[in-house]
Amino acid sequence: MPKPTTDASWEVEVSDKTDRPVRWNGQNSQYYKKLMEIAARKKDTDLYKVMTQQVKYDASFTSQQKSAWDAWELALRELIFSSVCTDMRQQLMDMTDGSTMWKYLCDQYEGTANDQTRAMTKRQLYAQLESAKCKQSGKVEGHLNYMCRLKGRLNTVGMTVDDAVFSGMLVSSLPSNEGFDRLRGFVDAGMDCVDTPEKVVAMAVTFDKANQADEQLHRSLGAKQSFGQQNKSGGGGGGQGRGGNERASPK
Repeated sequence: MPKPTTDASWEVEVSDKTDRPVRWNGQNSQYYKKLMEIAARKKDTDLYKVMTQQVKYDASFTSQQKSAWDAWELALRELIFSSVCTDMRQQLMDMTDGSTMWKYLCDQYEGTANDQTRAMTKRQLYAQLESAKCKQSGKVEGHLNYMCRLKGRLNTVGMTVDDAVFSGMLVSSLPSNEGFDRLRGFVDAGMDCVDTPEKVVAMAVTFDKANQADEQLHRSLGAKQSFGQQNKSGGGGGGQGRGGNERASPK
């Protein structure tokens, strides 16, 4: 199972022309799955129903229904093949229908194949959630979104993280500074302004933007001060030079 990261490799590449995933290699499976479901629905409502198992094959289908089913399976197979990387195509190439391919991907990358896989996935995801830390210079909003995705994946495999516990994880993962320290205090005190994870994320992003603005202001003021000192130093030197010349001049 691919290990999530907070860098660009965790992002799903999407075609500008089709808005569909391309060269997918297993990362961020929830987002990939949602994009694929949207693509299937846009292509054909019945195809979407086959993909999501709202419609299943029945041995009593008429020849016309069987033909329609075969067409949907082929369309689903093509949709999946066009969205994944070469290595994954090789894993899927022996599967004869789209439904089998889609079930394989969901089971493999959402950890739902069996009880043992689910248990292992829960442990891995929860450990990643607990150990997630944002660096001092890291992108706070991206980091928090990553943690929310981990929580969503845990929910997919049947593990619910309490909102209060998750809020604590969110603030504990942030670096130490005045704004985030205040935020941790708000959460510890159980204040209404941060009584849900969504509110915690929103306030953390607000504090982060304020921190960035302060840093930008300090850099700007520092640059101006340095420039002013250079001018003052240069002006003083010129005056002394002129004064020295005057004293050296004969009367």
